[in-house]
Amino acid sequence: MASGNHHRIFTGMALGLLAIGLVTTPQGLLDPAVSPTATVPGAPTIGTATPGKEQATVSWTAPASNGGSEITGYLITPFIGYDEQPSTRVSSAPTTQTVIGLSGGIRYRFRVKAINAVGNGIYSKASAVITVLGNSATAPETTAGADLTPPAAPTIGAATAGEASATVSWTAPTSDGGSTITGYAVTPYQGLSAETPRTFATTDTTQTIVGLTAGSAYRFRVQAINGIGTGPYSQTSDEVTPAAVADAKGEVIVERGDSFWTLAAGVVEEKLGSEPTNRVIADYWLILIEANRDRLVHPNNPDLIYPGQTLVLPPVGI
Repeated sequence: MASGNHHRIFTGMALGLLAIGLVTTPQGLLDPAVSPTATVPGAPTIGTATPGKEQATVSWTAPASNGGSEITGYLITPFIGYDEQPSTRVSSAPTTQTVIGLSGGIRYRFRVKAINAVGNGIYSKASAVITVLGNSATAPETTAGADLTPPAAPTIGAATAGEASATVSWTAPTSDGGSTITGYAVTPYQGLSAETPRTFATTDTTQTIVGLTAGSAYRFRVQAINGIGTGPYSQTSDEVTPAAVADAKGEVIVERGDSFWTLAAGVVEEKLGSEPTNRVIADYWLILIEANRDRLVHPNNPDLIYPGQTLVLPPVGI
């Protein structure tokens, strides 16, 4: 058979198989709109992420290059820390989209990829960190027409060691992001290892971080919080080493119905001469547990105490 007939038979078979989906063709081979030199799009420019109830609205700017093929959609990926979460794919051009199915109370960042006929492009940079609202939470503060963002970074100040604690101070950020600052998060570090941030729902710029390990060196970083989310970290404080809890003020014998919380509340109320707030009780409650660490019946259950036990009562530093 002549070579031309071979070519015609093969071409006809290939087109028939393509038509019924039994073979595939390289992306764009039969699509005249796609240039043979096209590539994936460039990276979008990330904009803002605004928290909602178990969702977030993410905005960005389209990439400078579409790779030679029209952008057909975007891929939005949430991150918890550095852990990638399931992505949301949108087959549309608008550069503001709402990501649903998020967990209330969890801190997220977002990165975006553009999509064209060749494939998924390059990730944008990450958005600022935000805390998604629970389903029953109040929606974040908004101002019509304003481009709101999380606050700028605070300026770190002094850290002073205390008894199993440290007092950290800082200066408020130069920008609140267009939304009033409602609190701060202070993160202790041992070496390069971050501990759980301590969140304070107040604009006070000096706070005492309790429940630290005596004899261990700590540094601290601070973030400001507004109605849009949590801003970037401050610089790191100088290193301080909390001291051991001082000689006890006294001892107490546990009675039926006592817990560390009720004991802490009683000691603090006696010190203040008035009914204390839960926040003040919580500060001393952590110190009280640390002072009695070697007397706990079970190390992971500090309120498992029995009538007749003797507990140490450390001084109240109020």
